[in-house]
Amino acid sequence: MSEITFIAVDDGSGNIASMYINDAGKSVESMTPSGIVNRLLADGGRGISDRAWVTESGHFTVNHSSIIQVNTCTKEYQLSEANRVLVHDCIARSTANPVYLAVTLPTSQFYTGDDENPIDSERIEMKRKNLMRTVTNYSGAYQSPNVLGVLVFPESIPAYVYCVYSAKNQNDYPDNHLTLVVDLGRYTCDIALIGTDYQVISFSTTESGVYKLTEKLRQLITRNSSKLNINDASSFSDNFLNQIIDVGYIGSVLETEGAISARKDVSHLIAESKEYLSKMILSDMKAVSPDFSTLTRVVFVGGGANWLADLAESWHHTVTIPEQPEMAIVRGTHLMLIDKKEQILRELKKEGVI
Repeated sequence: MSEITFIAVDDGSGNIASMYINDAGKSVESMTPSGIVNRLLADGGRGISDRAWVTESGHFTVNHSSIIQVNTCTKEYQLSEANRVLVHDCIARSTANPVYLAVTLPTSQFYTGDDENPIDSERIEMKRKNLMRTVTNYSGAYQSPNVLGVLVFPESIPAYVYCVYSAKNQNDYPDNHLTLVVDLGRYTCDIALIGTDYQVISFSTTESGVYKLTEKLRQLITRNSSKLNINDASSFSDNFLNQIIDVGYIGSVLETEGAISARKDVSHLIAESKEYLSKMILSDMKAVSPDFSTLTRVVFVGGGANWLADLAESWHHTVTIPEQPEMAIVRGTHLMLIDKKEQILRELKKEGVI
């Protein structure tokens, strides 16, 4: 058997991120949108897309630009064939080696909130079994991933693990603590209150995702369309709105004199949109942890953390945003997987797998 690759995949509703160590010993990371359709798609003039896959009940194609996408925001998505295809597509494009996989579940799906049975073991097992099943590449461009095993972690814990690991001063993270972890994704905001020994005290998954910011911005641009001389802001794609938020204006990114003079400054509308989402998230946070005075810190991760970093500083006296917060969960998941590597190898040998 080829060398086993230990790969972590953060299979979120908005993006799918991965991390593994390649055969040369180098860390490899990737992130792409979680775009998938439940049918075959052509790929230009070359026939069916190389990223079309066959499952037990149909066909799926990983595609980020199709208008009709599988809804990745539902609870059912986490256990679906579409989820499996996205994860296996990510693996297949990363390595041909057998893999041991670590993934995440939203905290509100990993835990039940029931004091008698706090962990949803049945759902975790369903997630694991789903990802162990096979998918086949339609055109044969990629071989089917050989998944030897799957570990499932709650999203909040890896985020905190990564922050501790990457801290310049480990003393900044005391053993006894009360930390509120906020993971702001494209469509959801996953919040968890974590105590000593990674005890999850309370949690919530809300719809206060980044899309609330982009939709608010679209509304504000439409409302100010006459002043901005904009015909139809409703036609702006999400990618274009993301670009507007990044640069602060509507117009070309070319640095020519004509392009610059034609730009329409909407920085004030972006600021209002960010404030709108920040207030929503703060309300969600207080529903999970009503008394902020007891908190050691707030850990803020996810792609949305880049946009709300300045506003987040007002949430609490200590708000930690790690470098590249959009990769925090997958990096933490990989750390937790590698921590169990020797144990996993022993178990695989015992089972005769290797």
